[in-house]
Amino acid sequence: MATEIDFGKLKLTIEVEGELSVYTFVGEVEDGFRSEKVPLPTTSRCKFMLSGIEHFNSCGIAEWIYLVKNFGAKSSIEFHECSIAMTDQMNMVPDSKGSATIVSFLAPYFDSKEDEEVTKLIDVEKFRQELKMLIAPVMKDADGNELEFDALEESYFQFLQKDLSSSGAA
Repeated sequence: MATEIDFGKLKLTIEVEGELSVYTFVGEVEDGFRSEKVPLPTTSRCKFMLSGIEHFNSCGIAEWIYLVKNFGAKSSIEFHECSIAMTDQMNMVPDSKGSATIVSFLAPYFDSKEDEEVTKLIDVEKFRQELKMLIAPVMKDADGNELEFDALEESYFQFLQKDLSSSGAA
C-alpha cells in the first residue's frame, strides 16, 4: 500500500517493497516542502525516484539537504532517474546529494533531424568510463542517428566525479 504526501507543488508517494523503500517525488521542491513531514525509511535501503522533480528554490533546497542528511543516517540511499533540475541542483549545491549513490539520471540531447531537445536516461554503471572522463555517452534516435549532447559536458557531469573517482559503484 502506498502512502501519499501532498506538499502543494510537490507530491510524494512512498512504497515499501520488502527491504526497499521507494520514494517518488513529482513537482517543485519549494517553500511548501517540509523534510520533517517525510517519514524516515524503516528499511535498510531507500530508492528515490527523481525524474518528476521540476524545480528547486532556496527554501526547498535547504529542506532537501535536511532530508537527505536524515535519510542517510538511517538507510543507504540511491537516486534513480534524476531529472535535469535535480542534476543542476547537485552541481550547484553538492550537499543536495548527501550520501546517496547516483544510479541513473536524465540528460539533455539535441535531435537535429527533428530540431528538438530530447531527454535520455543515462545509467551510471553502463557509462562509467565516459562519465569519468566528462564525455557524454553516445545516444541515438529511433532511426539510429546520433544525437548531440545539449549541455557542457565538463560541468554537467561534475556531480558524479567524486563517486566515479573512488573504487566501487558510482
